[in-house]
Amino acid sequence: MESKKTPTKEKSLFRFIKFGLYALIAILVYVLAVNWFGLARLDLTSNSANSLSPVSREAVKALKGPLTINVFLTENLPAPYNDLDQYMQDMLNEYSLYGGRNFNFTFYPVSATEGQLTEKAKKNQELASDYRIQAEQIQTFEDDQVSLKQAYLGMALIYGDVVEKISPITQKAQLEYQITTTIRKMNAKISKLLSLEEPIQAKFFLSSDLIAKAKLKSSFVDDLENKIKEVSTQNYDALKYEYIDISKQPEKSEDAKKYNATSVNIDGTSYYCSLALVKGDKFEKVATLSPLYNLFGQITGVEFVDLDNFETTINDSLTSLLDVNEKIGYLSDIGTLNLTLGAMLNQNPAMEAQLPADMLQDRSDYLNYLLTEEYSMENVNLADSTIPKGINTLVLAGPKEQFNDWQLYQIDQFLMQGKSLAIFLDGLKMTMPDQNAQMYGQQLPPSFDKLKTGLEKLIEHYGAKVEHSYVFDTKALESVDRTYGKVTFNYVPVIQENKVNQSLPFLKNLSQFTTLQASPITLLDDKIKEQGLIAKVLFSSSEESWTESDNIQLNPLQTILPQEDEMKSYALAVSLEGKFSSYFKGKDIPVKPQNTEATEEESEQSNPLFKDAAFDDKMIEESISPGRIILVGSSKMLTDMNIVNTNTSSNQGPRQQTWNMVRNLIDYVAGQENIAAMRTKQQVDRPLKEIAPAYKEFIRYFNIIGLILLVAVIGALVIMRIKARKLLIQKEFSEKE
Repeated sequence: MESKKTPTKEKSLFRFIKFGLYALIAILVYVLAVNWFGLARLDLTSNSANSLSPVSREAVKALKGPLTINVFLTENLPAPYNDLDQYMQDMLNEYSLYGGRNFNFTFYPVSATEGQLTEKAKKNQELASDYRIQAEQIQTFEDDQVSLKQAYLGMALIYGDVVEKISPITQKAQLEYQITTTIRKMNAKISKLLSLEEPIQAKFFLSSDLIAKAKLKSSFVDDLENKIKEVSTQNYDALKYEYIDISKQPEKSEDAKKYNATSVNIDGTSYYCSLALVKGDKFEKVATLSPLYNLFGQITGVEFVDLDNFETTINDSLTSLLDVNEKIGYLSDIGTLNLTLGAMLNQNPAMEAQLPADMLQDRSDYLNYLLTEEYSMENVNLADSTIPKGINTLVLAGPKEQFNDWQLYQIDQFLMQGKSLAIFLDGLKMTMPDQNAQMYGQQLPPSFDKLKTGLEKLIEHYGAKVEHSYVFDTKALESVDRTYGKVTFNYVPVIQENKVNQSLPFLKNLSQFTTLQASPITLLDDKIKEQGLIAKVLFSSSEESWTESDNIQLNPLQTILPQEDEMKSYALAVSLEGKFSSYFKGKDIPVKPQNTEATEEESEQSNPLFKDAAFDDKMIEESISPGRIILVGSSKMLTDMNIVNTNTSSNQGPRQQTWNMVRNLIDYVAGQENIAAMRTKQQVDRPLKEIAPAYKEFIRYFNIIGLILLVAVIGALVIMRIKARKLLIQKEFSEKE
């Protein structure tokens, strides 16, 4: 019997060398492809979460000069920051791939400890301080314990003379969004600065007598001048400082009033103290005084602002004045959400006790931050003026008062120009009872009435209707009470992933966010078809939801669930897009109600046909270009009680996800879908998908019994195979013998 030849050692070595050469060639081809042809690494994650978005690639490719990023990061951080270093390295390397020579970055390890430090560590700390990056207190998990630790988590971006910082960096999921939006902003800002024909005036109005009267720091005037010059140097010498002493030049008080300068009244005398950045007819007021309070919240005096962080304030005002960010309008009258109440209460905390509960519940400081972070927001007051030109998106958040036809006409004609509306409209108006009103020793419940502002008829003409009811859902916000155990707030639906329109890029990867006291929306197919519009449902309640319009009870302990056959899903947000037909088509142009107390000049400037209006005197009956509307059946969704800013909170949950959803809705209606898609392509909170109870039981018993049976069956099969093989071998050798 001839035996088979075994491979020689030489052949094995040759094969090993051959395999090594093939592997080396493959690596070289990959490196060349990445560095020479711009091919990125293979990203197998869902939604390409670990690769740069197209908008990021375009932003870094558009750099016209060197951009340097200095990263200040404390090393060897515990969870959840233990992989932040490597993550940032990978991301910045990919930015560098598309930015080429114009993109550079350097990591500076910075220790947050004090005392004995190496010379290099001290220099890194000083450099971080120069960029206004300080150690932050973070929450870490180490040795099964939660602890607080000081750490540097920031970066400075230097582009020409412009410097921006991102600090603290606490969420990897938001890092690409922060870097890209900062680069885009710096690009736009430099272009605006270089195109200035003359410097921007930095006018400081001060009644110098105020210093002695209010016992203020006398060196503030010189310190402010130095700070303005420092900021000007960082912005291509764009600022020209001017100090105006009203005490010595009383005739300049008219200029102070022109720029809305802050005045302080002491013993019947007004003293001015305010900074104004002036560019042509536009100006930005910058506060230079802050009030002092006693224990009872009463103002007892004033002091100059701290100039240590004043640089950021001036830069923000300069950015707004230059119109670096896209303009967005916010309807600030007709009973919309108050975006400035938080600032007012910070100035005077005692005011809170004097305000009605309705106003306190409708405060939305986070919405104000959201709109001003990425956009140049301009308040629109339809009662006194018109929608200014230059605004392409108008936000209407929870109007509760009556619109007249003249105001509706402005909104209609704004849309007819191919512009966009973001409407958050309630179907019901909730009125809180008087805090002092009691009946039988219990606080009276709120009352609910149908909300009719007149805006409804405009929206219905465009193809959607907000119903006068609330949606309740079994998939809702939950909390644990010591007395009652798990409590479900059915009027706060938690929107599930399968109820979000995932086919739209700006909604992809969003779920588990909350809406509050939401009204269902009905799409009017005949109106939509008549105008040739594209209508889409953005998100809906679950299949286990129902509506209430009478005897509404928001007490979760008194909620009565309906029968299953009475439940269904309801649309809570929709979009309409296309060329709209005017609601006023075939009608006379409404005339603005005249204010009998207004002067002739004021009446002329508030006339809808005035030259600064957002439309001309001729009615636009059909959209001149496609417009866009998003309609959400809840303004409560935007209030502080329902939103948590993810930039200021490291925890994830439904209220934090709501922040991302609102931002993406605003970006979508403003035509920034690419930014919205980039922001949420990495979802931190990935909830488990809901499965049927029967399937859960099957998995449970399969894990307990099924796995044991499966191992037993596999073992039996293996034993049977071994026995069969033995019999086959015995048979083969017995035949040969």
